[in-house]
Amino acid sequence: MVLTNIVEDLGKSAYPVISEVLKDMVKATVQQNSEGIPTPSATPPSDNASSVPPKHESKDNKHITVNIDKLQTQYDLLSQRMSSFEKTLNNDENKRKKLVNIRNGLEREIDASKADIQSLEHKMSCAEIESHDLEVLLEVETSESWGAKTRRDIHMEKMEKSLAEIDCFILRLEERQRNLEDKANNSDD
Repeated sequence: MVLTNIVEDLGKSAYPVISEVLKDMVKATVQQNSEGIPTPSATPPSDNASSVPPKHESKDNKHITVNIDKLQTQYDLLSQRMSSFEKTLNNDENKRKKLVNIRNGLEREIDASKADIQSLEHKMSCAEIESHDLEVLLEVETSESWGAKTRRDIHMEKMEKSLAEIDCFILRLEERQRNLEDKANNSDD
């Protein structure tokens, strides 16, 4: 986005300068052609005498030379601007790549965080279910409803029956122990 804006801004600011330079170059070329002044590339290197303009044309030549110098200066400035712009584009591209890498890293961290959040939510829901089950059991155990009382009574009866069986087992065990002791005492006599 930033790179696009920079390119658009450069195009908007460079276009008038380039247009002006091209117009001046066209004017200078047309003027040279209309006055019959040979261009440097058209002048043969051995013909030095013919390349010296007559005296009456020197004022026009000075004007053309000034225009050419102006155009050359504008061209040099434009070249500097273009190289500066290229450097800016390269810097912006590097910054963009860094930002893309940072964004990708952040997206990975966000995805990992989302997975952690989902795991925690699952654990919380499991804990809520267990908590709810415990609350229901506690409510049933402490409830004064008929079903809760019946369940408690059945549980108590089972416990009493188990205790009675244990008591019977202990009594039988004690009786055997006494019998063994009596037998041991009788055998000593």
